[in-house]
Amino acid sequence: MKKQPTISVFTATFNRKHTLERVFNSLKIQTYHDFEWLIIDDGSTDGTEDLVRKFKSEADFQIRYYSQSNRGKHTAYNLFAKHALGTYYCSIDSDDEVRAECLQRLLFHFDEIPLSEQGEYAGVMCLAENQFGELIGESFVNDDFNDNLVGVIIRHKNFGDKGGLFRISVLKEFPFPEDVERVYVPESYHHHAYSSLYKMKFVNEILIRPWVDTRADHLTHALQTRDNYPGTVYGLLCFPKYSMRYFFRNPKLFIAVTSKYVAVALSIGKGLAVQYNEIGNFPGRLLWALVLPLGYIRFNIDSLRASRG
Repeated sequence: MKKQPTISVFTATFNRKHTLERVFNSLKIQTYHDFEWLIIDDGSTDGTEDLVRKFKSEADFQIRYYSQSNRGKHTAYNLFAKHALGTYYCSIDSDDEVRAECLQRLLFHFDEIPLSEQGEYAGVMCLAENQFGELIGESFVNDDFNDNLVGVIIRHKNFGDKGGLFRISVLKEFPFPEDVERVYVPESYHHHAYSSLYKMKFVNEILIRPWVDTRADHLTHALQTRDNYPGTVYGLLCFPKYSMRYFFRNPKLFIAVTSKYVAVALSIGKGLAVQYNEIGNFPGRLLWALVLPLGYIRFNIDSLRASRG
């Protein structure tokens, strides 16, 4: 019988056998022990499953492993949500680590929210440092603590990587799209979606340690490539679809993102009727209609560049 933990740690991996032990070592030293580790293998061919068997033989916490054909990290999130046993989850990438007190402190901060208000929150978000001990992005400022996640992101010029503890029920309520595979769908699509309904608690405490590098296969690099356009389009769509209430905080940003959405959507064969329908709200559709000429210009420029190789 599977133990019912409070926290499920989520790691999606694809051919990261050489870095996955970094996650494992940081979980072994956690000061909080009521957690499980769910590894979703997105089609690895480097012997990851054998390494996980070794982890299981050494760990004093529950490790569960699920494998799927290579479909993309966004689908791994959905598979994780289906199998996770915890109430909360913490996502740790397959080449990152967390501080020893990470899970304990994140749960502490969430439990500080009055019980009657916890259902209004998606979770708690903390700061991150790189492997050299340098802060990634900016700390939260006073105005952030009473704001929504999307509002906070828009406020900061360099928001940077962050970590946190989130309710699994919210991940189930706002799943990632699965109509595209083998591309990178930005987590921002999910963040914008749930931020339309839930608050976020922000804490200026460094608890996660992403390892930064410039490797060519880093997921964030994929957003700039035409091959990834079916995933990139979701990262652009989330602004007019979910977050138009923040338009006047940064109109230039919303105009730029929405016109780029038009261009990318056209590039992958999403016509105007499809775009109109998937935006799904009047303010977003109004902005979309106003930036259509700019979107077509960007589409033509992008197509011309692609044709020239």
